[in-house]
Amino acid sequence: MLTVAPDGTETARWARDLVNIPVLAFVANDGKHVVTLDTWAKLGYEHALVVYGDDGAVVVDYDLDAVLSGDEIATRVAHTMNARRWLQGATTTFDSSGNTFVITLQWGRVIRVALSTGAIETAP
Repeated sequence: MLTVAPDGTETARWARDLVNIPVLAFVANDGKHVVTLDTWAKLGYEHALVVYGDDGAVVVDYDLDAVLSGDEIATRVAHTMNARRWLQGATTTFDSSGNTFVITLQWGRVIRVALSTGAIETAP
């Protein structure tokens, strides 16, 4: 991961192989955490939500079954042959503190992920 100074100078913070080939990747404004969502060609299965820390170490690596309930996956998530499109229509952002990644799903479920621990807080 790189950080870019106001003058355009790039500095490597860490380099490592990721646990998957993510569909989406987000870098916190302070550059200390990276969040990846889903795995290319395997949406909604393993590595659905991965948080990397400041040194590039994996803070948490969730498959979709650890993020959503079985009922939500069965009734709220669009399914195709090889994909569970749980992020369809979702919005994603870091909260104003920069310490939490927030996913608001199409049906209103809000998932808040503490970047330092990977703990998930959900709201209906």
